[in-house]
Amino acid sequence: MGSGNTTKSDTSSKRPGRSSRKQGRNSKQSTDLASSVPDSVKQDLATALVDRNNLAVEHLLHQHPAAAQISMTMPGGRQQETLLSLAIVHLCPLDMIQTIYQANPPAITLGNSHGMSPLHQAATVATPLPVMQFL
Repeated sequence: MGSGNTTKSDTSSKRPGRSSRKQGRNSKQSTDLASSVPDSVKQDLATALVDRNNLAVEHLLHQHPAAAQISMTMPGGRQQETLLSLAIVHLCPLDMIQTIYQANPPAITLGNSHGMSPLHQAATVATPLPVMQFL
């Protein structure tokens, strides 16, 4: 009886510890991934997005897959977006989105500042809009 109670308390104390540790690891991992990308690459990606240069974005993401998890604020933007959601809004071609997913599959689950996943956002953005409308 006494040993049974000890086992129960041990089990219940371990469960919350496991989940909180896991959450901490996940948030740290995405931060580490984004911080591992050189500043020059971040700048090149921002420039490529503004210039609507699909090939440059694609090339940079193949070299640095973690870059899809970087949060950026576009010129004139009030909220930070992940690079992936920016690419969807500003570039829109499905082959570009596919390229990012292939380079960085976890990016599918990332939400943007509006709480939409890139996959959901891609489905709701029907036509590409000129970058000027966002600036």
